[in-house]
Amino acid sequence: MKNNRWARCIAPLLLAATAQIAQAQPDAQPIAEQSPLPNIATIQIGLEGLKTSYPILELGNGGKIALSFDDLDAQNKAYYYKIQLCNADWTPTQLTEIEYIDGYSYDQIRDYRTSSRALVNYIHYRLNLPNENTKILKSGNYIVKIYQDADENNVVLVRRFMIAEPRVRIVSTVTAAAGQLRTHQALDFAIDHKGWTIRNPQTEIKAVVLQNGRWDNAVGDLKPIFEKENQLIYNAQNQIVFAAGKEWRRLDLTSVRYQTEGIAALESSNNSYDAYTYAAYPMRDAAFQQWLDTNGKYVTLAQNTDEPDYEAEYENVHFALALPAELTDANVYVFGALTNWQCRESNRLNYNVKTHNYEVTIPLKQGFYNFLYAVLPARNLSALPNISHLEGDWYETENDYTILIYQRVFGERYDRIIAAHTLNSAR
Repeated sequence: MKNNRWARCIAPLLLAATAQIAQAQPDAQPIAEQSPLPNIATIQIGLEGLKTSYPILELGNGGKIALSFDDLDAQNKAYYYKIQLCNADWTPTQLTEIEYIDGYSYDQIRDYRTSSRALVNYIHYRLNLPNENTKILKSGNYIVKIYQDADENNVVLVRRFMIAEPRVRIVSTVTAAAGQLRTHQALDFAIDHKGWTIRNPQTEIKAVVLQNGRWDNAVGDLKPIFEKENQLIYNAQNQIVFAAGKEWRRLDLTSVRYQTEGIAALESSNNSYDAYTYAAYPMRDAAFQQWLDTNGKYVTLAQNTDEPDYEAEYENVHFALALPAELTDANVYVFGALTNWQCRESNRLNYNVKTHNYEVTIPLKQGFYNFLYAVLPARNLSALPNISHLEGDWYETENDYTILIYQRVFGERYDRIIAAHTLNSAR
């Protein structure tokens, strides 16, 4: 009898210790977002009904994460989804699926529609989470994987989203970074956890800060600098600093007949539409100008239709960036949500010695777009995209900052999100 009681007492501790050891295994790799196929376009994820929102949902509030994409092959295919809970560092959690999903963690996408009226044919797919077959039980980091023909090795795309359970309150401000007053923004914040137990902040709590929803330049695994009663302070000098950038360039593709903002010329044929942008110039040394933007995101929208998801056209958009000479040992890319926040060969500009322009053509669905020009070293394509080199930085630039607070108390086997807070530097 004593042995049984001892076994029941020690079992939870052994399970927690085993999970912590497994979490620390070196072969556990963070799951990154993927967009591997050229026929998959206009991938958007956010809150249902809010086109430019970030994919962060409050647990149990009745809202939904909406993921949509187009297949330019325009052939009926069986696409499936699978969702997976991850740790704060995006490595797979040790929980089993039945511990965080009520229903199916994978299922077929049944909400799709073939385009109509559009010159370029495509099929528009849409997935809402949670749904009648998939209920989410725990907060934390999640990935949704889309794959074809029930074959998990045939991956179409991978996207991240977050589920938060608000347990604590965040108070935050954006200030000028010390020593970089004109070009960088620093973030100070505090966690007010009155009414919620945090016994050991240094080991239980992790904080991550995103600029404009980007994960590639996120500042992560932050620890509190000071601890007060019911409050954790994160305000160390230059601990959380981001290059401010400048306002995002804007492009209006809502019409295929009339020149709109950013469009110098339009052409059409029996099988395509072409839009030519004005030759842009680097903004690095230009005076700061403030205008409304969506901080790198885009919205699908087309004139003369109320159903842009299915009726909007695809245009071949010809980008041009004027430079007197080609950059040495560096590549230039169109960058933003329109290129899935990635620098790939499909959005790399080539230098044209005749026009003295960097040029690239990218097929885009009609809508309002934001973009910037990013630079990568030619010999280190895995480096962080450098926006400052061509676009410059100015402290007054308007940016969004999202603070995610994770907690894992001793004995738990996953990182819950106990707060998610987004603030704007200009408000």
